[in-house]
Amino acid sequence: MSARNVASAMITPTLRVTEVTGTIFEGPNPATLELRTDDDVLYTGNAESLVGEVFEVWDVADDEVVSVSASVHLPAEAGDEYRTATGVVNWEYTAFAPEPPAALPPAQPGQPGAPEQPRLPMTGASSPAAIAAWGIAIGLAGVLLSCAARRPLKKRNDS
Repeated sequence: MSARNVASAMITPTLRVTEVTGTIFEGPNPATLELRTDDDVLYTGNAESLVGEVFEVWDVADDEVVSVSASVHLPAEAGDEYRTATGVVNWEYTAFAPEPPAALPPAQPGQPGAPEQPRLPMTGASSPAAIAAWGIAIGLAGVLLSCAARRPLKKRNDS
């Protein structure tokens, strides 16, 4: 089996044999179990004696892949009595990321250590100065139109 560390922190996976059953692991010449990583042999021997044992595989860095393999071997002395023998080995493979350090609650605005609040940009539609300028311009236009409408028209003298 293989697993990739995606925890962004160093982890140490463990392997624990939980159960060994079957006739292949019994009798005068039982099968042996070998557990290994790519580089190291973790164990070679009687599988039943491993039940409950925990192996730390090795430290695995961020984005590194760890592989563990298991194989069962019958000794050369094993006879025909093992021809139909079967067996099961169950194990748990566990890897936990370390707990992150406890974080302090963020400071509230206005408290020492609080980040400065970002200033929001003022656009033309929301700027008080722009609204006032539009109001004055519309008001002046209204006054000018009103004055022009009240003034009487002079007659032209075409003579």
